[in-house]
Amino acid sequence: MAKKQVEDSAGPGAPAWMVTYGDMMTLLLCFFVLLLSFSSTEQAAFQKAMGSLKGALGILISPNMSIHIQDVTTAEVVPKNEPSNLKEQADQDESVEESYLMMLAQEIQTSAEKSGIGGTMDIVKVFNALRIRLPAEVLFEEAKLDLSPMSASVLGSIIDMLSDIPYNIQIEGHTDNVPIFSEQYDSNWELSGARAVTVLHYFVKKGISPERLSAVACGEFKPIASNDTNEGRERNRRVELVISAQQKEKKKGDK
Repeated sequence: MAKKQVEDSAGPGAPAWMVTYGDMMTLLLCFFVLLLSFSSTEQAAFQKAMGSLKGALGILISPNMSIHIQDVTTAEVVPKNEPSNLKEQADQDESVEESYLMMLAQEIQTSAEKSGIGGTMDIVKVFNALRIRLPAEVLFEEAKLDLSPMSASVLGSIIDMLSDIPYNIQIEGHTDNVPIFSEQYDSNWELSGARAVTVLHYFVKKGISPERLSAVACGEFKPIASNDTNEGRERNRRVELVISAQQKEKKKGDK
């Protein structure tokens, strides 16, 4: 009787499914440990291990499922010659623009020489821009606004080179310091501005987008030579085309 009482007090044991549950949890733990170790393992080795775990866990993985683990040990590293910050990127962009402007200057000069008008212009490289200096005597009659017959060939060769680039073009009018006596113009300001606008309209007529153009009146106040001599005053009477490397967004159909 005593033996029977002891067996009854022991109570029922753990259910049988707990054994299977414990095995499953152990296998899952192994699975996640393996995942951690695969952080520096090739993809082929990972797929092989997954195949062995498939049967053990009783999990069916679709053959179309894509599993990707990035190998942090072989992650792409930025080469030393590439910019690592915005300043270096800006410096590289500026260098590219400078090189392109130098090539553009050479092409314009070569085109002008082939057309027989190479001696009618000076091309000056300044920071982030080109200045094409055209004598007023080549483009206009003295103290007048109408373009001369020769201006068509001079401006036409330049327009051909500039039509396919997205750079801005600022047209500056300049005069010497000799006061002007005219009913049409009160001062050299008006004359220089009117000439700049005349060239601007010619560019628009030839297909250059107005959004790329601007006109500036400089009068007599930005000389490049002394106004004490005839030669100096002749050099100061000019139109300058400033080709800026700062690009505008080019719209469809623009030149």
